[in-house]
Amino acid sequence: MLMIGIIIMPVALSFAQEGSINGSLGLESKGKVVHGDWIRVLLVTEKFEVKKDTTIFGMDKHKRMESIMNAHIDFFKKVREKMENSGYVAASTLTTSDGVKAGQYYLVVTFPAIINGCKVAWQVPAAVRAGETTYIELNTKNLALPTYSRNK
Repeated sequence: MLMIGIIIMPVALSFAQEGSINGSLGLESKGKVVHGDWIRVLLVTEKFEVKKDTTIFGMDKHKRMESIMNAHIDFFKKVREKMENSGYVAASTLTTSDGVKAGQYYLVVTFPAIINGCKVAWQVPAAVRAGETTYIELNTKNLALPTYSRNK
């Protein structure tokens, strides 16, 4: 069961005979955790490089937002491209999923995932072990990219 953040929210990804992942998905905002509803979570078989622009913090607001928005679009395109390969997506869920073999995977969340008005993207390692449950948090600290919002 995958309940993707800091406080558990009910997003379930169960691996019938093999193992399961429990977790939560959310962003910290003003000292509180805001959870995402109806976010597609992918369990994928391989990681890809995510280039982080370390210069964004010195940019003016508009250039920074444009850079982050473009990074989210590139992240989405890479995931969509990889999804064309057979076996890349081991499981996909909003609430439930079929079983998946034990092994090393990555939890991927990409566009159009939005929490608290912010676009979010994650790519976090996920080990599925036979007969075991793994707990994973997708939160502000392990985002693949900075969040993006036109309103913030």
